[in-house]
Amino acid sequence: MSPSGDRYRVPSGGLPMRAFYLEISAKLIYRSDTDPEDLPADIYSQISEFIRNDEDIIDIEVQALPLPADLGGTASH
Repeated sequence: MSPSGDRYRVPSGGLPMRAFYLEISAKLIYRSDTDPEDLPADIYSQISEFIRNDEDIIDIEVQALPLPADLGGTASH
């Protein structure tokens, strides 16, 4: 479907939405009860909920590194 097709229209049927290429970089402390092996997929899922079309996701990389206990984590130094 072309960019002027229905999937790019606002829900009310208005004019086609404009597209933007975004690069987002963040380093975060994320606290979760999620199993560390499942955490990247969980974060990916949460981010992708904001994107209307999975084909528009060019690349997402999520790495989860446990913090040492003195920084609020559970890993040893």
